[in-house]
Amino acid sequence: MSMVTSQILRVLAVIFLLIASVCVIGGNGSFCLYEYVGQNTVWSLDQLNGGISKDPSIFGMSAMTALIFFIPLLLSYHRGWYLLFFVVLVLLQTIFLSTMIDSPSVLGLVYDSIVYCQNYWLLAWVIGESLFLILSLVFIFYEFEH
Repeated sequence: MSMVTSQILRVLAVIFLLIASVCVIGGNGSFCLYEYVGQNTVWSLDQLNGGISKDPSIFGMSAMTALIFFIPLLLSYHRGWYLLFFVVLVLLQTIFLSTMIDSPSVLGLVYDSIVYCQNYWLLAWVIGESLFLILSLVFIFYEFEH
């Protein structure tokens, strides 16, 4: 029973990763920043010029990377292989989201886009990625055998 429980957690984690990726790729939500140019203003990244207007594509790259790792993670029954693919995926997503974004901060861009532009696809991505991380860590580190 304990092995079944851990495998169910693994599959659920990977399904949440798939849902999060599809939400970012399939969603056509807008990205914006609050008080980026002036006080009490909301600026859509579509209106801005330069590298910052390309920031939403970084989320798409992160989602595509997750889709590439979907099958290996789904087929990784052993913790060691799952941990390897999990760490590589998390490192790649972290690199994409930290070094390639010209916005003041990733968290600020995500928060402003959800709150001020009602980008609920991005909210679904945040929730899906969070559940993927939590369930993956439980699968990797928690022993279900008593």
